[in-house]
Amino acid sequence: LGEYVGPDPQPEFPTGQWVRFTVYGHYDGNTGFVKVWQDGEPMLQATVSQLADNPGTYLSYAHWGMYAGATASTGTQYNDEINVWRLDAPLADLEAEPDCYLGD
Repeated sequence: LGEYVGPDPQPEFPTGQWVRFTVYGHYDGNTGFVKVWQDGEPMLQATVSQLADNPGTYLSYAHWGMYAGATASTGTQYNDEINVWRLDAPLADLEAEPDCYLGD
């Protein structure tokens, strides 16, 4: 399962402003690792498992969208400048946000 690794106390997610997410995923057979940065700050990380009948070493699909509880009646999300990069080797530094975004 995933764990929060960001600032303490955990801040509320900002609304009404752009934020940058950088997601790193490393897959190795049936296991993998995912880490998420928000505007350069580490926020989440998780060890993940793939289906035993579909192991792999690459991203086969991705989803950009929202998940919400049954009490949420509306929501708006804007996506801009989505990029997917394939690295030649796993990241050596998992603390610093990878410098592959097209921001600032």
